[in-house]
Amino acid sequence: AGDAIIGTAAGKAERAALLYAKIIHGLTYENGTDATNDININTGGAMDATGARWMGLTTALGKQSDVVWAVGGTTAVPAGGLDTGVVGDNGYYIWLIQRSDTGVVDALFSLSSTAPTMPASYDYKRLIGWFKRVAGTVVAFSLIETEGGGVEHTWVVPTLDVNLAATLTTAQRADAVKVPLNLSTLAHVAVVAVDAAGWNIVMGSPSQTLTVGTGSQLVGAAGVTVGGDMWLRTSATGTIAAIGSVATIDTYTVYTMGFRWSRR
Repeated sequence: AGDAIIGTAAGKAERAALLYAKIIHGLTYENGTDATNDININTGGAMDATGARWMGLTTALGKQSDVVWAVGGTTAVPAGGLDTGVVGDNGYYIWLIQRSDTGVVDALFSLSSTAPTMPASYDYKRLIGWFKRVAGTVVAFSLIETEGGGVEHTWVVPTLDVNLAATLTTAQRADAVKVPLNLSTLAHVAVVAVDAAGWNIVMGSPSQTLTVGTGSQLVGAAGVTVGGDMWLRTSATGTIAAIGSVATIDTYTVYTMGFRWSRR
């Protein structure tokens, strides 16, 4: 009778897999003691990418982005975290990894958002984070966990990622901001613009067809500088979209404050 109501054993297993496959909690991360290169990864847990195995991190890790991966590492004495190659000025994805034979849980950094180079005997993984290196150093950030195990990532110093003079027109354009590639994120941006004539700018995701007068927009009188704060869905290439109401907007700038990512 119970199975008639709840379903077959196979059906219950399928529903459990769907329910638990995406679970993640904690596993926040931050700049390490050596802020130039290190990342600390806090305790927490997550199902692996296949939804088959729970990976629990019970002690915080300290990992070095400029040193090839080695097992372990603490926040006081970090160990290598780079999966392969030599570190450069790139975005790096943070992976929680586990070896099923011993149950040891660790972490590594990779240029890949889908297929990191795994250490020997480590056979489970889950993407849990991302950081950016610029000019030979990890860009300073702060991070909090949001509902459902997501994260809100804030740049300590907002970055000027779009700075255009007489370039934004009535044709929709896409511009890159400082967010991860290949992930669905909400970019938090501050926009500042001015034009000699009356103007407005509509902003959104590159997947949208933007129309002047609708959506998230800034409106300015002739010669008046206007600023606004927006959350915009990014593309897989880390871009946001904009369109102007006049032939060329004299100045269009976008500062990236940070982003939200659901970690799903």
